[in-house]
Amino acid sequence: MKKVSVIEMSLWVLLAVPFVYLALVWAQLPESVPTHFNAQGEADDYSSKSSLVWILLFMQLLPFILLKYIPQLDPKRKPEDFGQNYERLRLIITLFMAAIGCIIVMAAYQKIDMALILPVLLSALFAGIGNYISTAKPNYFVGIRTPWTLESEEVWRKTHRLGGRLMFWAGVACLVLSFLMPAEVRLPLILVLLVGSCLVPTVYSYFAYRQSKA
Repeated sequence: MKKVSVIEMSLWVLLAVPFVYLALVWAQLPESVPTHFNAQGEADDYSSKSSLVWILLFMQLLPFILLKYIPQLDPKRKPEDFGQNYERLRLIITLFMAAIGCIIVMAAYQKIDMALILPVLLSALFAGIGNYISTAKPNYFVGIRTPWTLESEEVWRKTHRLGGRLMFWAGVACLVLSFLMPAEVRLPLILVLLVGSCLVPTVYSYFAYRQSKA
């Protein structure tokens, strides 16, 4: 019988947390609950409280299933080649989705500052992913996948080392800015910084490939 790792057990626990939370507060929820928020963190769409079950099922299960089975689809590497570092990435993303799920449930029956909470969580997610990306091995599904990184392991390594650092420090900077910037500009500014931390290594991979062929 295959032994289940501590990380795998933790993933299943995190997957269940939003559903347990929803069950515990179900009686407190109004019949109509907010299900969408604008950039200022204000609710701009409502639905029945039963819709929360379907929202959580989609949000929690889809990324969980994709991340669990993606290694089996990669023709470049065997599932075991992804290693424990990939399991930590699964843990980071599952933790993020569980937190988002709990926040959606909480926002259904009490007022919370979504304009602050979402940027904070997004910034922390990017910092965590950046920490993983810097050591990711070449594959077809996870990482900065450009024609140039997939063509050369050296370009992959250089690009991900740069990208990982940029994403990590962009995440840390955005985490700090989340508490310093006004609500109306907080999310747009953070998105610009985070998207920029992804675009820079993408462009860099082209020049790194050209240099390796010179």
